[in-house]
Amino acid sequence: MLLRSITKHIKQQNWFAVFVDFLIVVVGVFIGIQVANWNESRENERIAEEYIERLQAEVRIENQTHQHVFDYLRTVRTYGFAALAAFKQPVETLDSAFLINLYQASQTWNYQPSLSTYNELLATGRISLITDLNKRKALSGYFLGRAGSANTIEKSSYTPYRTTIRSYMDSDIQMQVRNACGDNYTFSESNMTYLNLPKRCEIKVSDGLASTEIQRLHANERVRQDLRFHLGEIDVALASLKNGINAGNATLAILAEPTR
Repeated sequence: MLLRSITKHIKQQNWFAVFVDFLIVVVGVFIGIQVANWNESRENERIAEEYIERLQAEVRIENQTHQHVFDYLRTVRTYGFAALAAFKQPVETLDSAFLINLYQASQTWNYQPSLSTYNELLATGRISLITDLNKRKALSGYFLGRAGSANTIEKSSYTPYRTTIRSYMDSDIQMQVRNACGDNYTFSESNMTYLNLPKRCEIKVSDGLASTEIQRLHANERVRQDLRFHLGEIDVALASLKNGINAGNATLAILAEPTR
């Protein structure tokens, strides 16, 4: 209809009418573009909000995981320091608790950070949908920190001590400790699997075998040195986990702020 009107006005050389027709076309195109842009902007805002909700859930899960790993390694640390203190005691005063402490001090948690949503944002380029630069900066710092934290925990957990004690200790005693005091598994509402290391443990081992192993391991300087180093590394992992929890709380606070 509009094209027919323009053609008619041109034939009539009614240039004012042609101008009005042309203005109608321009305004119509402009309004159409603006509506499309507005719809796209609204859709991008909706997608961004969904991603922020997913990121908040992911950070909360990471905080929960950090706390569980922290509690686990703190229990490992307690066993380790009890074993280390026993090296200063007369060997004849020690019992099977010394063997349990030595073994449990080598336990570890294979922690892997949850980065799926953030990695998806980076891979698809949708990180740009989060227009609040403060939020993007907080997310970048937090998730890069989680990768570094995982590396720190792995290095701190898998020190030479784990190999040393599991190489020198009698295999039957190791089996006894694993069967009586191994990891317990629990599942969260978010379907995450968590480990729990019992804080107390008892094993049944013959007096003769226990006495032989206690004397042999108590006199082993390598076991003592590796344990001392191992405990220092566990303290590093605990500090990293604590920093991760604090960083998670700070990131959640920033994500909850109104978008700037």
